Amino acid sequence: MLCQEVTVEKVKSHLHEIVSGEIIRYEMPNVSSLLFVCYGALMSGVTTSLAMDTHGKALSYALLEMEI
Repeated sequence: MLCQEVTVEKVKSHLHEIVSGEIIRYEMPNVSSLLFVCYGALMSGVTTSLAMDTHGKALSYALLEMEI
């Protein structure tokens, strides 16, 4: 069910104010999880970003708020 409901399109819609670039989803069945790579979320990268969360760790919590 998770793979059917949590699509790239839904994640992009949910994070549209945070992620400006492409989102790629990787399925990781060996640990029953999904990995999303979100480009353009850090405003240029870890070492040059002026964002408060330069590593993007808060994105995972923002995604947990998405309704499925």
